[in-house]
Amino acid sequence: MLPKRHSGTGLSLRERDQLVAGERRGHQNPAAVYLARLSPGSRPAMARALDVMAQIVTGDDEADRDAVPWQAIRYQHAETIRAILAERYAHSTANKMLSALRQTLKAAWKLGLVSAEAYQQAASVENVRDETVPAGRAVTGGELVALLDTCNHKPQGIRDAAIISLLYSSGLRRTEAAGLNIGDYDSGGSWCAASATSSAACPSSPGRRRRWAAFCTYNRL
Repeated sequence: MLPKRHSGTGLSLRERDQLVAGERRGHQNPAAVYLARLSPGSRPAMARALDVMAQIVTGDDEADRDAVPWQAIRYQHAETIRAILAERYAHSTANKMLSALRQTLKAAWKLGLVSAEAYQQAASVENVRDETVPAGRAVTGGELVALLDTCNHKPQGIRDAAIISLLYSSGLRRTEAAGLNIGDYDSGGSWCAASATSSAACPSSPGRRRRWAAFCTYNRL
């Protein structure tokens, strides 16, 4: 029969009880030793991080860092902690908390409470990766062609092709492009775009001039 698992931690009840009931040697507390060497400004945040991880390990929302014999943490426990932190927090916050875990394990090793091998294995847990989608990127030439291919020869399609060409080749911001008037387009094929702080001429490529000429012709501008 498999040991009963405690919800949320991935540890069996027996593993959890053994972990929480692990022997402490005198007043050597790895968490306290680690926190003591931090600056006063950093100490509260790292103390809270250890409290959160203590609650994960014990399954007790009221537990704090003193409830865990950190020298008993092994690689499988560290991986469980990492997985739960990754679900709850942004990667930067989770990694800061994992750093506190590693430093606490290091303190346990320096205190002689855990072997070098056990410490290195537990501390080898990897950081949480950043899964955030970038805010923006450059459109490739192939993507530009695909966009232009969707524009048909109807007035709306001609308009869309002209706007896409303008945005791609000029580097104008959306607000700057939206503020353009047909009077800003000169006979030489350039646009004069103005912002709140400056104005600049945006030379036109041959392809863009053709699309704007088609747009102007269709609309008799």
